[in-house]
Amino acid sequence: MSTRAARKPLPVVMWLCLAQLLVILLLVPGEWMQRVSATEHAWLWRDLSPETATWVERKAIGWYNGAIVESGALDATYDHLIPTESQRRRSQGLEQLGQTGWFPLVENRLQATFATIYQMFVRLALITAWLPFFAITAAPAVLDGMMAWKIKQAGFAYASPVVHRVALQTVLWSLVALVSLLIAPVPISPAVLPLFGVVIPIALGQVAAHTQKRV
Repeated sequence: MSTRAARKPLPVVMWLCLAQLLVILLLVPGEWMQRVSATEHAWLWRDLSPETATWVERKAIGWYNGAIVESGALDATYDHLIPTESQRRRSQGLEQLGQTGWFPLVENRLQATFATIYQMFVRLALITAWLPFFAITAAPAVLDGMMAWKIKQAGFAYASPVVHRVALQTVLWSLVALVSLLIAPVPISPAVLPLFGVVIPIALGQVAAHTQKRV
């Protein structure tokens, strides 16, 4: 497969994430992201063990606090975009400017943005919790693919470049989908992630089995 084709998913990831962020910043209400968070919280405790659900939420809260709250990013963003009560009092004649239109809109956008960031950390922690499962499924699939490749070499069997290309594209686009799920403004069930732990290893096995012989 050409290097150009292999790089295609990277700009797609960037444009897809940018599009999702623009949708969240411009269109998605803060109340909607709160409902998304509440729905995913309920699914998390429904589909996972209490120990795993607790670990995921504690890890997400720790990451969010460290990156957003304790770093000062949250307060700095609100202070920069929304005037405080004391700042409004000092603005003689302009105390009510934007209080019924612009500033509530900005505050709602910020609520949606930071709720999305928190939910991204929850999903990232969930992926981290599934990593052992991904490793367990990927290792034998890749090993099986490598053994199949060795057998093809020994018997002069045909390694299909079409299968190799399709399998590699499946891996790349599955990773694109996984990254896009991190900031998707819709509820994501924890049961979705194991599907990636099945599809990606199978595709990796086919990539290994149909790698072209180097001369």
